[in-house]
Amino acid sequence: MSVRAQSVAPAKSRAQPGTGFLYGWLLVALFVEYARPASQLTFLNIPYFYSIVPMSLFLVTLFAPGLRPMREVLTDRLAKWIFIMLGLTALSVVFASVFTYSYDTFITILGYVLLFVMISRLATSEARIRGIILTLFIAHMYLLAMNPDALLNPEQRNYIDGATFLGDGNDFALSLCILLPLMVELGLSRRGIGRYLAWGGALVVVFAIIATQSRGGTLGLLAVIAYLWWRSPRKLPAALGICVLVAAALIYAPDAYFTRMRTMAASERDGSAQGRIDAWKGAIGMGIKNPILGIGTRHFGTRWGMTAHSTYFLAFAELGLPGLICVLVLIFGNIRENGRLRSRLFARAGPESEVSVGGSARLLDMLTAGMIGYAVAGAFLSAAYHPHLFLLTGLMISARVLAAQRLHGRTQRESGAYASAAAARRIS
Repeated sequence: MSVRAQSVAPAKSRAQPGTGFLYGWLLVALFVEYARPASQLTFLNIPYFYSIVPMSLFLVTLFAPGLRPMREVLTDRLAKWIFIMLGLTALSVVFASVFTYSYDTFITILGYVLLFVMISRLATSEARIRGIILTLFIAHMYLLAMNPDALLNPEQRNYIDGATFLGDGNDFALSLCILLPLMVELGLSRRGIGRYLAWGGALVVVFAIIATQSRGGTLGLLAVIAYLWWRSPRKLPAALGICVLVAAALIYAPDAYFTRMRTMAASERDGSAQGRIDAWKGAIGMGIKNPILGIGTRHFGTRWGMTAHSTYFLAFAELGLPGLICVLVLIFGNIRENGRLRSRLFARAGPESEVSVGGSARLLDMLTAGMIGYAVAGAFLSAAYHPHLFLLTGLMISARVLAAQRLHGRTQRESGAYASAAAARRIS
């Protein structure tokens, strides 16, 4: 074995043996949650199907060996905020005026918290994180295959039949903004035909965002592309690739898309845009009047007659200031922690581990880009109770644990080398 291989091998993190079946079960649970296949596959239309798959897996993971210990997950301070979010929705059940609305939301969030726990415990290698990314891509492509007009007829805005939180084109675009940088990660990490398939998938994701004609999705897409270019170590090739991507997107985009994008200007504001601004004002008023607990989850729509059109304003109105703080901490806290760990990786990495450390840093970057897509598109779409924030936090915590293990392993090797050299000097 070469010296280079010896220096890198101890830092690699591998999945624990015997957990592959549970990991595959997790992938099935994620596919089922996003794709909702029972809408088309009637043999899956059994009572509580969408709850049985993840809940049964969660119960098994409580007793299964070889998973990442929960105490290790909780050492990441962002993990605690996931449970704070769950607690806030539980309080909403107690104090909300309509019990059913808040209770249903609490059950939904509880399911997402369980997904977060299972992801953070089972994603014990970078390969497993990429497997989750691939599963999410397959789920989105399944929805497009079941709704071909959503991609093949971009002149018309289409709903995604059979989906739940992804049914509206705007919500589907937001999810695709998260998925795009994750597909870029697959394209950069794979070899051979897998690389070309991943890049092709990323292109389909961009086209699908354009096809939704979502203004929030377009802003999220632009934010993701800008961040990816900024983090790219090869700025010129990245800029050329972005130019080709933009050119292809412009060729694909219909006239209706450009007409809708022009309405983002104040001078051409349409009824939808004005309704969004009015909803924001209404959400601010509700939050100010109920700053501690908010008006209760899923109560904004019944009072205002429409959605809040913003993850942040929805959280403020329905969960009060604590809910808004929780959402902001989970979004920007994750981005900050990824950035800090990325800087530490490069600061302590030597030439012999550049490739390995670069892969870990790149994975952190792509997950950060996904969170940025959620943060920007979510500013215009009500996605506070969607699974994205919980899933991304689980993936980011897993990636940080793996990167920290690699960083810690390198530090230990450096300390051992220094001690050996000092001992040699004393003997001489």
